[in-house]
Amino acid sequence: SYLQLHAVPTRGTHPHLQHTLKEGQVVPGFAQEEFRERRQALAHRLGPGHHICVLNANPTRFISQDIPYVYRQCSNFYYLTGYRAPQATVLLHCQDGHVNETQLIVQSRSEKKFLWDGPTISSDALQQLSGIPSSHAVANLPDSVSSVLGKWKMESNGSFSLWYDIKASEGGSSDDDIVAGLQKALSIEELQTAKHLQGHLDQLRVCKSPAEIGALKDALSITMDAFASLMPTLSNGGGVGEKDIEIFLEQQMRRGGAERFSYPPVVAGGDRGNILHYIDNNCMIDEGEMVLIDAGAE
Repeated sequence: SYLQLHAVPTRGTHPHLQHTLKEGQVVPGFAQEEFRERRQALAHRLGPGHHICVLNANPTRFISQDIPYVYRQCSNFYYLTGYRAPQATVLLHCQDGHVNETQLIVQSRSEKKFLWDGPTISSDALQQLSGIPSSHAVANLPDSVSSVLGKWKMESNGSFSLWYDIKASEGGSSDDDIVAGLQKALSIEELQTAKHLQGHLDQLRVCKSPAEIGALKDALSITMDAFASLMPTLSNGGGVGEKDIEIFLEQQMRRGGAERFSYPPVVAGGDRGNILHYIDNNCMIDEGEMVLIDAGAE
């Protein structure tokens, strides 16, 4: 059963999630069709002609050597795929406002990485989860990216717009692999014409779907319940630490179903409330002192 586990929970690998992760959903509350519609909406914004889009998962960041930070997916990558693990890329070939083909490619783990991090999702499970037929777990990410881009370049007769946002690389990441694949398939001149997708994705994400509104309401409800639980604990005057409040809120939000804080929380007593991004939360709160709290559940 251990070998059947992988980086992304599914109904098959995590049966206890079956009451929240419904059939046909990529993540709880979000169906495969929603992500297809988002990719189609992006293609519509790009307009006439051939367009090749490349988006990468966030790389794993490390505290030191082999100790990783808790992983969180790139919001834009997640918005288009629902995939939540690192070492992955999504490629879109759009033509005249429609998606011709989507490729979701995930890097398989070596024996050493398997030992440390467990197995990667299989191609079959990735296709079933994402709803993207051309989804693959591969041993060589650069070669796979190069092969797909070379094919699409031929289909467009060499006339296409490249959309790609390169993230800063820290000590090697999946972005380095994608760059290698791009360099194998495309000329320097073609790479230099790459445009940024951020503006288009920002505009798409302004309008929320019913599923997104439902998720926002759930997060709001969890946050409100945590604050309501906090209030009685602060009624006895001073002697409370800002960090104590942060820990209490996180515990309540996680118990309520949140994965984490949606951003580093501000818990600021007294004059520290005038600091816009005060996130140290390491002082004691005096009796009668005003406390500013800015925190929310994700």
